[in-house]
Amino acid sequence: NKDYYFNTSFLNTEINYSYKAGEQIRLSSGAGFYSNTGWNKQIGLKQQISGTVFKKFDIDIDVSWKKAVKIVRPELADQVYISTSVHNRF
Repeated sequence: NKDYYFNTSFLNTEINYSYKAGEQIRLSSGAGFYSNTGWNKQIGLKQQISGTVFKKFDIDIDVSWKKAVKIVRPELADQVYISTSVHNRF
């Protein structure tokens, strides 16, 4: 069924590299190819920064960008996501 986003087949390939940028900060960079049948084919980049605060809290900020290389439906063609998470370690 190619009419609904959640009822289509999806192929995803990503490559990531993680590295330290100081004692408490970690970075991760990546690139990928995304193919969603009935929607779009996209290439994308990802950057994540993670850090530890007060030896108890882990903070992650993730920015992802996807650019359509083949547009089947324009609704989700080009995407930018920014997400943040905080984890407490007891």
